[in-house]
Parts: sequence; C-alpha cells; structure tokens
Amino acid sequence: MTEREKIVEVMARGLCRLRIQSNLRYDTKVRGAAWLQQAEDAGWHAFVEEASAALTALEASGMAVVPREPTPEMYRAGSERLQMVLTSADGVWGAMLSAASPTPSMTENADE
Repeated sequence: MTEREKIVEVMARGLCRLRIQSNLRYDTKVRGAAWLQQAEDAGWHAFVEEASAALTALEASGMAVVPREPTPEMYRAGSERLQMVLTSADGVWGAMLSAASPTPSMTENADE
C-alpha cells in the first residue's frame, strides 16, 4: 500500500464514521464502540472516491499531508541538506518533504 493510499484510507474512514454517526444519530451508550468500528470497517470503501478527491485538491493547492513527526528518512534528508554550504530553511524543508512522500508539488518552492 502506498503512502497516498494509506492517507486516502484514513480520510475515507473518517468520512464513513461521520456519515454513520450523523445518519444513525449514533449513541455510544446504545450501540457501543465495537459496533461503530465494525460498521466503519464494512463501509469505508464507499468513501474512497471522496477522500481521494479531497487529497487531490489539497495537493493541487500546494499543500501536503505529512507525518506529524518526521520519519527517519525525513531526518536524514534534512540533516544532509544542512551539511551543504549554501542552504536555507526552504531547502531543508523541501528535502524533508521529498523524503516523506513522492509528490512533486511538495518541493516546488524548495531551493536546489
């Protein structure tokens, strides 16, 4: 599973859970968290198209979804960039983002 597919799944699951809760006026005391998880597991695939469209819109606007904490690859890329004689915060940020995901739009503003 690609990183993009993982992000789309998380977003689709969130959309599914929201729909379940709003349509059924979900009450944890009546149905329980296990029931909600089962319903989400069964239904999240129906929201993949919407989640993918939302992620595409984010990417088209120059935004990126990256881990809250840098991955080892991101740290390594940032550290390597810092060792360059002429670099900037944009360069380090761009290197770290490039290591986080293969999306080209994430590094458009990074210095070379």
